[in-house]
Amino acid sequence: MKQPLAPAELVALLRSRGLEVGDESRLTHYLTYIGYFRLSGYFPPFQVRREDGGGAFRPGTTFSQILDLYVFDRKVRLLLIDALERIEVAIRTVISDKMSLAHGAFWLNNDTLFDKPHHPEIVEQINASIDLRDGKTHHAFLKHYSRKYANIYPPSWMVFETLSFGQVSHIYKRLRGCNQKLISDEFGLDNAFFESWLHVLWFSRNVVAHHSRVWNRVFTIQPKIPRKLSEAWPREAANRFYGLCVMINYLMDVVADGSRWPDRLRSLLMEYPEIPLAQMGFPEGWTGLEYWKRRFSVAEDAAVLCPLTNSLCYTPNSD
Repeated sequence: MKQPLAPAELVALLRSRGLEVGDESRLTHYLTYIGYFRLSGYFPPFQVRREDGGGAFRPGTTFSQILDLYVFDRKVRLLLIDALERIEVAIRTVISDKMSLAHGAFWLNNDTLFDKPHHPEIVEQINASIDLRDGKTHHAFLKHYSRKYANIYPPSWMVFETLSFGQVSHIYKRLRGCNQKLISDEFGLDNAFFESWLHVLWFSRNVVAHHSRVWNRVFTIQPKIPRKLSEAWPREAANRFYGLCVMINYLMDVVADGSRWPDRLRSLLMEYPEIPLAQMGFPEGWTGLEYWKRRFSVAEDAAVLCPLTNSLCYTPNSD
């Protein structure tokens, strides 16, 4: 059974496995405040693996290389959460507003709008989320509503502010097909594809929110790929970071007017040219695909990374 090791012991262990430690106090600092276990998720690209799962570091591997990969992955998560937040808010709003306008503010109570066997579980989730019993809810707007109106259930737009994204996804999944279509049409997707994407977005959001490794993750939940995105989204990349980028970029096109998210993605990858794109699912020449080319604000042959801002800028015309 493995026993816990102090930072100094972990430094010695890593050195014994061939890692060029460099400044020992620096490594000790990161082992103390990031942790060996979390950092070890970034070791494999630099190791020669053994049958027992262990592995020595490849000759010349430095701690700075591992830390750079960790920092890159942290920046990936920040890029993702910025987009996922906007997409989630948009999806919540569209579901609530479309259904409210079509079926009234209290549509969540109407079992005819759902697959009937599953409506009771929806009601149970809502009850637990709004929790209006004895005025115990921690949402100020619900306390105000319950004092002012006799109806125990708030309107849809209030309820949706209390639900987790997983619950929102579940509500959409249990709606009847005609109601799903009312919502998915707003995003230009078939309802079955949109349901699949919601599930992936929910899972990805949780991965990012828990600060888990993303850059080379093989996601266990794969989205359905619409035919109109098949050129930019090869099936073998459906469960990799690149596939998530295609999905996010499509939705950002819909919900975020003038989105520069593709530029920010390309800037981040240009900032870390040593990170292998193939391990993230990016196809060779991905920036040249029409899907991406028409979304970049800076043309591929004119894009350079400004050293002070790590953002894209134009190269001066040589003519």
